[in-house]
Amino acid sequence: MRKLALLVLLLALLAQGVHAMEPDVIVYPRPASGGDTRFDYHLSLLREALNRTVPEYGPFELHPSSLVMNQLRQFDLLERGTPGLDVSIKPTSVKWEQLLTPVRIPLGKGLLGWRILLIRKSKQGAFAQVENIDDLKAYKAGQGFSWSDVEILRHNGLTVVEGTMYEGLFRMLLSDRFQFFPRGVGEALVEWDERHEELPQLHVEETLLLHYPFARYFWTGNSERGRLLNERIYKGLDSMIRDGSFDTMFQNHYGESIRRAGLSDRKLIRLVNPNIPVSTPIDRKELWFNPFAE
Repeated sequence: MRKLALLVLLLALLAQGVHAMEPDVIVYPRPASGGDTRFDYHLSLLREALNRTVPEYGPFELHPSSLVMNQLRQFDLLERGTPGLDVSIKPTSVKWEQLLTPVRIPLGKGLLGWRILLIRKSKQGAFAQVENIDDLKAYKAGQGFSWSDVEILRHNGLTVVEGTMYEGLFRMLLSDRFQFFPRGVGEALVEWDERHEELPQLHVEETLLLHYPFARYFWTGNSERGRLLNERIYKGLDSMIRDGSFDTMFQNHYGESIRRAGLSDRKLIRLVNPNIPVSTPIDRKELWFNPFAE
């Protein structure tokens, strides 16, 4: 009888151990389309940060959300703690930081704030004549609906046309609904590589560089689980920064685009970002990319 009781106890302990090892399923936003590679780098960072923290927090699985969501929908789910999304990848803003806490490490070292333009090839001569923000105001910019950049561009006096579908923005540009599509240095050349055969008039503008301070973070919900996930991701990313692997991943992913963009040869137009919170770690120089740093 005693042996039977010990066996039952052992089996119960084993069952608890198996249950404790069940992976934590972490849901991230589904890409907008099969050709949407904008967040591949960020998901690689997330996976590595989570891998580094398995000994402390346990195993995990990353799954895309069941539906494509715009940023407003993502914010709503995280703020309410509604199931369906655990982590968002979004630029910071005063509004978001009033209601949610980011993992306060800029994922792309602020590269998204260094903008080159996608234009129609036939417009290159006109854009080559642009010298400052006032010249640029003669043209309409295109952006996605509810993207953080919309308010930044409008704050600087630019006219912005919004589109509801990411893939549709490229065709709106080529149909002259707007004349330039500001894209991060790490985005524009990849988007051109993936689409220029289908859209031969798509062109990476050759002379201009826009810049405004810009931080894209991971965001988690306000629940206890969300706060724990926030802590876990921060620890993983901080470990990567300290051992240099964060910079290595950045260079591996963006280095070729940065080289091809020829940033130091472009005319720089600085814009104001009215939505950059005072909590942004601007003073931590190791967290930011600067093509003009000595």
